[in-house]
Amino acid sequence: MLVSSLLSVSSDSQSRSRYLRLLCWIRVFAVSGQIGAILVAQFRLQLQMDYSLLWSLIFGLVLLTAYSWHQSGQQKLVSETAYGLNLALEIIGFSILIYLSGGATNPFVFYYLVPLAVGVATLSRRNAWILCGLCIASYTLLLFQYQPLEIFDMSHGMVVSWRSPHILGMWMNFIVSALLITYFVSRMADQIRSQERQLAGRDQRQREDEHLLAMGTFAAGTAHELGTPLSSLAIILQDLSQQIGLDENQKAELEIACEQVDRCKTILQRLVSAAHAAQNSTPRQIDAAEFLKQLIDQAKNLFPSAEIDLDFAEPLAALNLEVDTALQQSLLNLLANALESSQSKGSSRIQIVAEPTIDNRLKIAIRDFGKGVSAEVLSKLGKTLVSNKAEGLGMGYFLANASINRIGGQLSIRNLPEGGSKTLVELPLVQATEAEN
Repeated sequence: MLVSSLLSVSSDSQSRSRYLRLLCWIRVFAVSGQIGAILVAQFRLQLQMDYSLLWSLIFGLVLLTAYSWHQSGQQKLVSETAYGLNLALEIIGFSILIYLSGGATNPFVFYYLVPLAVGVATLSRRNAWILCGLCIASYTLLLFQYQPLEIFDMSHGMVVSWRSPHILGMWMNFIVSALLITYFVSRMADQIRSQERQLAGRDQRQREDEHLLAMGTFAAGTAHELGTPLSSLAIILQDLSQQIGLDENQKAELEIACEQVDRCKTILQRLVSAAHAAQNSTPRQIDAAEFLKQLIDQAKNLFPSAEIDLDFAEPLAALNLEVDTALQQSLLNLLANALESSQSKGSSRIQIVAEPTIDNRLKIAIRDFGKGVSAEVLSKLGKTLVSNKAEGLGMGYFLANASINRIGGQLSIRNLPEGGSKTLVELPLVQATEAEN
């Protein structure tokens, strides 16, 4: 879930970069038209306006367009705040231009709808309404405060031009248009963005399934190739341990070697089981507390020396989980990783704390008492095959992350100041009434 969220944020930012590049093309045409209009007004119609300020504003809009073009081509992600401020600056610059050239009597005042439509289609609903408010406020202010031009005088004999029915009609038409664009376009844009996120999440899950299939095939092949040599090695070691004339130290070393071979077999079997379970498993609903107890019992059977402390921070009555074999095997792998981490510092203890959250999820914290995880490995866990162990590939964590993400959960890990690390698993809960139905 976390990986999908990060991918979604990155995708939205990349989309804003493309929108910013398209916005620059719109500005090129708009600024070109404004330059032409100012040239006509200054040299052909010879209207009385503050041309030095007008050309300064045009220069500022050109600089804003050039800066936006540069930003859209950078690899740096464009935030929504920066994108929204860019649009707001254009609206403010255009407002000053209209102020100097007739205000609300200027027929080009409806250009407000262009940056508004672009912003509504590409910003979140909240920021879209802020942009709409800025456009309406600017237009309304230009009804009262502006430098009039005789060519746009539409007062129809009235003392104050804003009282002209035509001007008031234009203003009301603009407000209605702005509100309709903001409401409907923002809703359509939200739906499109939601669909894009769903498609991105679906693509991500498909890639994870392809990884799982490849891992399952690789794990099965590895287990098959290593099974025969390990079996042969186990027989040879057993024969050696039964030879006459061995001292106690030699027998102890052979026993350790036999145990290590058996452990290799167990690891291979667990790897194959995890990979196959992650590919195909049927979900079932089970009481959350009962599921955790079964998981602990299974872990103690596999690791007799483990000291596992389970603590329910709050009662888990009437709370159910939807689990499958893949999830169960994934959590078992996380417990094995935590136990190995503790054993690296001479301990066999791990702590598990389970508690429901306010957003109807079960948070499971698995704490080990090992050396912790390096920062480099932390940044890559769950995304690539890495490990905190020199001989490891991090496949167990990768499979666990994929399996938990598939059911809408979330997996993360962090180091603790007092030593060791804490693995946090969040799983969606199902109410008991829903489970019964």
